[in-house]
Amino acid sequence: MNLLNLPHLMKKKNAKILTAIAAVASITVFICYYQQDRGTMPTLLALLMALCIFLLLHFIGKKNRDFRPRCTYCVGTFLFILLTCFAGVSLRYDIATFPISNIDEVIQTLEMPLDGFSNIFIKDWLSIALPLSIVIALTCFYPLRKAMYHKKATAIILPITLTAILIYPVILVLNRVHVNGLIRYANYFLGLDDVQEINSDLFLKKHFANLQHQNATIDSLPYNLVYIIMESAENDFLPYMEPLKELYSSEYSVGFGGGFSCTGASNTIQSSIAKTTGVPLLVLNQKTMGIVQRSSENFFANVPSMYNVLSDAGYRNVFVQGSNSDFAKTRLFFLTHGIHTFYDNLRTSTAQDISQAKEAKVLAEGFVEAQDKNPNDNWHDKKLLQKARKILDTLSQKGPFSLTITTMDTHFPYGFLDPSCEQKPVNKTPEEIMKATLACSAKEVAEFVKWVQSQPYGPNTEIVITGDHTFMGETLVQKINQENRRWIDLFINTKQPLPQQQRNFSSMDIAPTILESMGIHIENSRMGLGVSLYSKQPTLVEQMGLDSMNAVLKNMKMSRDYLELMLQ
Repeated sequence: MNLLNLPHLMKKKNAKILTAIAAVASITVFICYYQQDRGTMPTLLALLMALCIFLLLHFIGKKNRDFRPRCTYCVGTFLFILLTCFAGVSLRYDIATFPISNIDEVIQTLEMPLDGFSNIFIKDWLSIALPLSIVIALTCFYPLRKAMYHKKATAIILPITLTAILIYPVILVLNRVHVNGLIRYANYFLGLDDVQEINSDLFLKKHFANLQHQNATIDSLPYNLVYIIMESAENDFLPYMEPLKELYSSEYSVGFGGGFSCTGASNTIQSSIAKTTGVPLLVLNQKTMGIVQRSSENFFANVPSMYNVLSDAGYRNVFVQGSNSDFAKTRLFFLTHGIHTFYDNLRTSTAQDISQAKEAKVLAEGFVEAQDKNPNDNWHDKKLLQKARKILDTLSQKGPFSLTITTMDTHFPYGFLDPSCEQKPVNKTPEEIMKATLACSAKEVAEFVKWVQSQPYGPNTEIVITGDHTFMGETLVQKINQENRRWIDLFINTKQPLPQQQRNFSSMDIAPTILESMGIHIENSRMGLGVSLYSKQPTLVEQMGLDSMNAVLKNMKMSRDYLELMLQ
């Protein structure tokens, strides 16, 4: 029985029922998508898709419609080729965009709540995959249509064509993740790796230092803090970030050679939490967030961040980013860990949906203009740093302060190039676009640093620049030794002189280092699982090696002690 010859399998009496079902399904799909506030473009695409489904099924189910078997077979074959092309092109896009060879990193990202950011990749994916698959399908269809009239030719040509469409991306996937990787991905998507044994964890008990139970000695005049977390900024990108390299040569600047991304700190929210608490974020998925939201509590409620320490010392702490902070519950975390005011491209108030966070505005009205409130209008780094200047104009008048800024222009797959950048890409290849984006972002950050230093509060303000993690895409890093990749670290105008030496460290060691560099001394120089780089104590990377540490952290994910630490 030929399933592609659908009209001949249908009975006329079912035509009206099928049409009614198509209409109801199409309207339902559109309404559901619209209510989720996905934005104008995705909603229009959903409406168009719903209409196409309705018209196609109505056309197929209409009474007295005379189909020729060959014509029907051609239509069905074209649709099948189109879907196959779309799957193949989508797979190729995934390979070029996401670090699929790093299975743990990809799965951790997929597990996280992706509100507010995933639409960027959906739009990019559809704009590439849909037109290209249509072109390929139309190109392949004409010779196939000719072959449809010859049964023997059809039996040979059709399988070869469809195999050729899929074999290239399949080979690429196998080359990147191998068979074991495919099995792990299959287990994840089929839900077969969900059940794991929860155990106790002696490692956490041995190495975890809860700062709430330690004394922090604060200098009489600790410095202010401007902390810039640059998206995907790693040492191997510095040749394309000349303005940033110049900051390294300043007599007031020092670094430790860059830090390693580690398990639980390999994407933006994970690294931001690890860099401010000393604790990796190993479990954050829809299930755990459901528990958090139902109980109206924050995750890691009993784990202090460096902002809690600064708040206790009388600091006013502000966080600003240029994208929707619903992504991975970023705003939820920081507003319950010492940040007094959180700004993103949508909000001027801070107590949006967080009962424990107190609303505290520091800026005059007009900080977020009407045109900024478009949910699809993420701020480029230039605009973000302009907003940061406005924040500091007011914030600096209210006593000691900290301002944390997270950039995003240099995000994978090849950056989001600001049209206003002076440096333009040589051509439209991902490599050249990424190089131009890196240069542009570095220029804006360097100019912002110099502006801060020129302000009245500049001499008493420390500036720290780190990459949030190493680059997650493939652009510009395919030929780099993966084991030696480090994100940048740069300390400018520290109150306590930093030792000029290279250290092996991870994101967990940054928070205690920042606090001590500002003149806030921590007992035993430990915070969470991190160690201050002022201390002569070895970091976990130096004690165990990066691979061994990552293996231990991965196993800690199902530790009873870790889950209690996160959810209580």
